[in-house]
Amino acid sequence: MQPDTVVLIHGLARTHRSMSKMGKALRAEGFSTVFLSHPSRKHNLDILSQQYIVPELKEILSAAHEPVHFVTHSMGGILLRLALPHLAVENISRIVMLAPPNHGSEIVEKMCKFAWFRSFFGPAALELNTANQDFLKKLPPLPNHCGIIAGDRSAFHLFDKVLPRPHDGTVSVASTREAGASAYLILHFSHPFIMRADRVITETIHFLQTGKFSNSPE
Repeated sequence: MQPDTVVLIHGLARTHRSMSKMGKALRAEGFSTVFLSHPSRKHNLDILSQQYIVPELKEILSAAHEPVHFVTHSMGGILLRLALPHLAVENISRIVMLAPPNHGSEIVEKMCKFAWFRSFFGPAALELNTANQDFLKKLPPLPNHCGIIAGDRSAFHLFDKVLPRPHDGTVSVASTREAGASAYLILHFSHPFIMRADRVITETIHFLQTGKFSNSPE
């Protein structure tokens, strides 16, 4: 039997290397891993999803004989949501989204007036403005068997006064919540590093193996 595949999708202004520790832990548990890369700051969300995520996933899913799982960080979860309606879902199994801005980020709403912010983070980030409800409310629904892990600690405190509490320094806990999630967990980690936290990795693997998070204390 071939091992189950886990596809890892990184977030905004990151690369696939940001998911390397997660990938190593998954391989140690017997999963096969695939890292998807996308130029997160160069295009809007639709182009990123349709030109960089969908084609790769079509190949992965067509070649898979065992279930295919997903682990996403931040905007990577939004790109996956946009991609799923264009994919055959028979082989898709469990999904863990880490700190997904399902309802946008309040930081974008406050900072998009600055040219340096728009220039650095690009069009996809601007679409995640919490004021952009026409777009955000039309996002495809969460797939079945999707677990969400949110963080509630800030690493750098730059935007603590901008974000409603609790938050992870980038995305509020409220924004990560989405109807249809089969499991939800809040852990004490910050947005930039949540995918590298040992407890998050352990819970992610537990969900991929069992379809639920553990009941161990935080």
